[in-house]
Amino acid sequence: LSEQEGKLLDMVINSRRTIAISKYKPDVKHPDGLSGVEHETWLAELPGKVSGKLQARADRYFEAYRELNQLRRENGLINKKAEEALNRHDYSPREFLHHIDPESYTFNVGGRTITVNGSGIRALEEGSEKLLNTDSSLLLQQATVRTFAKILRNRANLGLLDVAEQLPESGIVRRGKYPKSGEATIHVTKEGNPIKLIADKKFVRDWILADPQIASDTANIFQWISGTKILKALAT
Repeated sequence: LSEQEGKLLDMVINSRRTIAISKYKPDVKHPDGLSGVEHETWLAELPGKVSGKLQARADRYFEAYRELNQLRRENGLINKKAEEALNRHDYSPREFLHHIDPESYTFNVGGRTITVNGSGIRALEEGSEKLLNTDSSLLLQQATVRTFAKILRNRANLGLLDVAEQLPESGIVRRGKYPKSGEATIHVTKEGNPIKLIADKKFVRDWILADPQIASDTANIFQWISGTKILKALAT
């Protein structure tokens, strides 16, 4: 695509996203006060050859989001019902992203306060939201990175869940709903169901800020040290 066609594609995608939202949330206000009907009118007025080319690209763009939703389901982040709900309309991250990665953690690191989502992705600086809403390429890149980061993070947290379930008296982590003073919560999802783990606040801070692969390896080390892995190995 030429630069001009790329910008038009962003507009087509944004219009389709707005139209989709307007159908199931008719009272939602949209940028510039333009309604879903007005976006439909604009799309209908595009020259046929240009429209066909850009609509085909937009179809592939929205299909990429459906593939990401499939990955989320296959890795236990959402269930089949949630996947179907997300795929019912042209997918819109501004509408659904908070359902996929709702939890966040705020820590003071080196004298600077940062916020990290459960996926391990730091919160975007204020002022970047507008760019994401209009730049379809960047929007898809961000969604892809978030999805894989969330999958890796959740795999690590599942290892920690194993520790909590197999070694409830380990003193490292436990299942629970309400952390005590000096404790914090780690979120994990299993087969689409959210589960809360509770651990020492400093441990949670280090766990969330750690690379997901390192965190996963650490969870395995906990099990080896405790003897759970050793016992399983001796039994096979």
